[in-house]
Amino acid sequence: MGATVGGELLSLFDHVADRTVARLEGLSDDEYRWKPAPGAADLGAKRAELVDGRGNPKVTTIAWRLVHVSDAVARHPLNGLLQPGFTPSARERPRSALAGVDHFRRSYDEWRCVIEAVGDPTWLEPLGPAAGPFADSTALAVALHTADELIHHTAEIALLRDLYRHRKGA
Repeated sequence: MGATVGGELLSLFDHVADRTVARLEGLSDDEYRWKPAPGAADLGAKRAELVDGRGNPKVTTIAWRLVHVSDAVARHPLNGLLQPGFTPSARERPRSALAGVDHFRRSYDEWRCVIEAVGDPTWLEPLGPAAGPFADSTALAVALHTADELIHHTAEIALLRDLYRHRKGA
């Protein structure tokens, strides 16, 4: 049997999730909550608090990024259109590194189930009126947007880990 759109997406997402979990190995609570710059945004920061007075994005903690990417994957507003009846798990603010990594794993598992639920012909169909302003978008467009979120935020987490390890005075 040949490749499927869902199968190719799962291959990409599994690769990124596995790489991320491996990169999070040994994450300490101190590193999870480390503020790499003055005024860095942490867990619970609201959208308006993610920019400084000049409109520039603030640096965030690993905790903020890990929870954000977990929410972007598992609680994407359009997931219910991709998998009818989908209900994401409760939103969390994991306070420890171990809980944050576990939250990421569980969120990814939810997203994986969403992808598996989409049949190949559905990937290229418009989402329709229930998607509001995204009515003309396809399921594939949603999945690719989610891939972008997952890849760029997990790369930022990896960079923050590198900066933490090489910070002054460490």
